[in-house]
Amino acid sequence: MADEMTEPHFNGPEYTIDDHVRLLDQHMRIKQVMCDGVWRTLGQISIATKDPEASISAQLRHLRKKRFGSYTVERKQVGDRAKGLFEYRVMPPGYSSEFVLKDRKPNKYREALRCVWIHKDTTADQRIIIKECLGIK
Repeated sequence: MADEMTEPHFNGPEYTIDDHVRLLDQHMRIKQVMCDGVWRTLGQISIATKDPEASISAQLRHLRKKRFGSYTVERKQVGDRAKGLFEYRVMPPGYSSEFVLKDRKPNKYREALRCVWIHKDTTADQRIIIKECLGIK
């Protein structure tokens, strides 16, 4: 079996091995753009990657899967709900939105810890220590 972090495994009823290189390239483009933690609409991602919005949506779903790295993919509504516009962001595996401290004013200490929290090389043990420092259960 291929390494789940470097060689994702695609499948589906219409998938053929001929699709692998195209899907892998598309997956890597989208992942590269989105792993900075910035909120973007499908349209904005499409402009950055030149990939269709439907394909981007599928690749964002893939990023949640273990074989694609177990990333946290968050979605939030933008503007009028009736228009159905959403923004997405990709965070490292293990990221939890509970880290966001809505009831406290931001400060440099908490912002520095947040930066460490979202860094791709931060371990689960380090995240436990950060939560303890901030009093998060």
